[in-house]
Formats: sequence, C-alpha cells, structure tokens
Amino acid sequence: MKAVKKAVNKAVLAGVSVLLLSVACSSSKTKTSAVAPSGPSSTAGPIQVAAPTSQKVTATLSDFKVQLSAASAPAGTIDFAAHNDGPSQHEFVVFKTDQAEDALPIDAATNAIDEKGPGVTHVDEIQQFDKGLTQELKVNLPAGRYVLVCNLPTHYKLGMHAVFQVQ
Repeated sequence: MKAVKKAVNKAVLAGVSVLLLSVACSSSKTKTSAVAPSGPSSTAGPIQVAAPTSQKVTATLSDFKVQLSAASAPAGTIDFAAHNDGPSQHEFVVFKTDQAEDALPIDAATNAIDEKGPGVTHVDEIQQFDKGLTQELKVNLPAGRYVLVCNLPTHYKLGMHAVFQVQ
C-alpha cells in the first residue's frame, strides 16, 4: 500500500510541476507594444491603425457664386458635396491651375472655360444638376492649387468660381 501511495504522490507532484512550468512559460510570452498607449481611455494590447479617411468639403452653388466649407485640405481623398442652392441648374468642375481664378482660358464658342486650354488641367466634374439637389464627387488630389467652378455658359464669367488649396 505504501508503494502505491508513493507512486500516486510522485505522479501528482510530476503533474503539478508540469502545470507550474507551463504557466510560467506562457506568462513570459506576453505581447508588448513598441508605442506606449497614452491618455486615460487607452487600453493595453496591439495598436490599431485607423484606415485613411477622406476630407469632406461642402460646395454651395448659387447664382452666381461658389461657397466652400473649407478653403484648403491635406493632400489625399477629398469628398466634395456640391449643393445646388439654385435657382438654375449648375455643375461642379475641379481644375488644377496656377492661374488667377478669374483668368482661366475661355472658349469663345461656348462662353465657358476651355477645359483643354493652356494652364488648366481638368481633374473631374459633376455634370449639371437641378436646384435643391446635392451631388457627391470623391477625388484624390495631390498638393497644389485648384479652382472649383460651375462651367455652364457664362456662369464662370459671372463669378461662379473659388480657389481650393491642397497642402
């Protein structure tokens, strides 16, 4: 009987030793972060990197002006929300240019900006849409100077333009 008790004690002792050894090894494998969390609301654990977000800019188009919610934004995706405040149809065109906003080349036949003219690069546009509507235009803009316009005949010449700077 003594021999059986001794064998059971050895088996229990061996089991406990293995258990303690595995706990000790697993606790030494805790993950550490290269950047310490900051602020009262941060929690320990892996660092999450947020996906790049786009900058939202509202452009209000009316007879005859373009008003922007922001005059500049960082380079990257810009989400323009063009709202036609009427009373007529408008369009929203993005040009990259270093020319003065009121001196872009005019096509005499259409009385609008020559979209392929010297010194301007047509980036993208929302074609004409009715008053009261809002249309979205998402563009990836590198740093530079842009002029945002309504390029329907005579609208640009009547003042429908605004400078937008991308840094």
